Amino acid sequence: MKNLLLSAVLISLSTFAQAAIPRASFIVGKLAGNAGSGTYTIEQDVHFSTQNSQLTLKEQWLISTDGQMRLTVRPARDAADQVRIQFVYANGQKSSLTQRGKTSGAQGEEFAEKFFHTRSRDVLFSMFSNLKILPAAYRDSKVTRSGKEFVYPAEPLNRLTRIAGSIAYTFGQPAESENDMHPMAWIEQDVFHLRKLRFPSGTTMTADRYGSYARDLAFPKMRQIVWGDRGNTKAVTIQVSKVSGLPTVKNDKRFQAAGLEFNSQIAGLTDPEMQKLVEEFYGRFR
Repeated sequence: MKNLLLSAVLISLSTFAQAAIPRASFIVGKLAGNAGSGTYTIEQDVHFSTQNSQLTLKEQWLISTDGQMRLTVRPARDAADQVRIQFVYANGQKSSLTQRGKTSGAQGEEFAEKFFHTRSRDVLFSMFSNLKILPAAYRDSKVTRSGKEFVYPAEPLNRLTRIAGSIAYTFGQPAESENDMHPMAWIEQDVFHLRKLRFPSGTTMTADRYGSYARDLAFPKMRQIVWGDRGNTKAVTIQVSKVSGLPTVKNDKRFQAAGLEFNSQIAGLTDPEMQKLVEEFYGRFR
């Protein structure tokens, strides 16, 4: 009798826990709401490290009201290298200037920055679906009612787990062993902050120390991107120094390829390993 009672209690608690988890589409909508509104400028330091040297580059991001972005990269003031990069992102494309002229191509799958600045729930949901983290069918799932009871749709790829001491809504296929590296996303409960994202390649991005900024923007002050095989792991740390809201300018040419100001180049680095690391980071994650 006691065993039956215990089983009933456990089943009841499990059912309640599942019902307490909002639909994935609701969670993604709240995450999109944290991207704020209007135009922003974000300044941050990107720290690179190899066995022989260290390097800090200064990034300035300009984020438009409709999701377009512009990135300008320069070295720290005391640096002697010749790293100068400028990209414009719009309509899924990434454009830059080189000595050969303007170049454009599709934004990379691992361009993590867009997950913090996409303000449309449906677009953000499609991004998770494209990474095989959430099935597209979850986007339109609805809570129904049977008598006085609410019936929540079954979403086994949407559950609660813990990350860095916090409870998080966790999207993706549950790992069956420590070696499983399925693409997944961890979104902190209640505040809807993206805390970790794992891509199909195994690359991970972690985000910590969120700050609140103008016009409802929530943005992490610290991030780290880690990639590579075991024994050859690479890591880059990103530290935000300033976030500001700006007036929105109609037809702002800074977000157009025609508004690019200089040719992008990565030169003058005396450490060949650092040269490769910077080239890979800006080619793959930016």
